[in-house]
Amino acid sequence: MTRIRDYENRKRIGRQIRQMREDEGMTMVKLAELSGLRQTTIRKIEAGVFDIGIDELSAIAQALGGELNIEKLFNVNHQEARSWV
Repeated sequence: MTRIRDYENRKRIGRQIRQMREDEGMTMVKLAELSGLRQTTIRKIEAGVFDIGIDELSAIAQALGGELNIEKLFNVNHQEARSWV
């Protein structure tokens, strides 16, 4: 069960990162350049197949404007996000 939830969370995070990147009018190449991550890593993150950690999230957040908004990233409301802590 945990593996399924983890996969679903990775997919959700990847979709949100892609949406945030596209909202900024940024290509994967540019996001990779600004974040210091490889383009293949960005592609895998957006596809939900990369087990992303806080370091990668932080680098992407900084590249996308410097703020890591968990609610937006996970596409959940405040109450649901607090239930994970």
